[in-house]
Amino acid sequence: MRTNDKSYTDEEKILVDRYIESFTVKELKTFLSAKNLSVDGKREDLLSRIREERSAGTISFSELVAELDRTQPWGAQHVILFGEPAGLPNADSFEGLTEFRELLKSVKLLKALGKRIALILPEALTVSAIEYSDVALRITAVERRHGFVRDEDMDEWGTDEHGQRVHKRAYI
Repeated sequence: MRTNDKSYTDEEKILVDRYIESFTVKELKTFLSAKNLSVDGKREDLLSRIREERSAGTISFSELVAELDRTQPWGAQHVILFGEPAGLPNADSFEGLTEFRELLKSVKLLKALGKRIALILPEALTVSAIEYSDVALRITAVERRHGFVRDEDMDEWGTDEHGQRVHKRAYI
């Protein structure tokens, strides 16, 4: 996990801001409370407080990414399970973790073994964690998904020219 805000690209910082803006009021208050910051006010007040504290250095991007991972680890994501590819050694053929580590090293994935790499939804499918035991191998990879997310706070109610109620539903 990156601990230095300078290691995040401008695009990643913008994405973090967008994801935090999608938090519910309860999630925003929980995060601010954990940082011993005021939880008073409406949604925009809470978001403004997070931005101010981030600018002041009280809150880092790493903390925001960790909060995203904690509160929405599978939010707006698809989980796809794959079988093992043909032609590769199966887990039973490994004598132990040493051989498995060598295989991961040869394909430049050793850094993901036993760790979670904080990623901000990369464009290309990227491995973020590898867990290995005697009975299972779990590889987690993430990729940005483009689509619409419902935002009820931006909905509008009105009436049309015939006097009928109209509900406009907002999506981001």
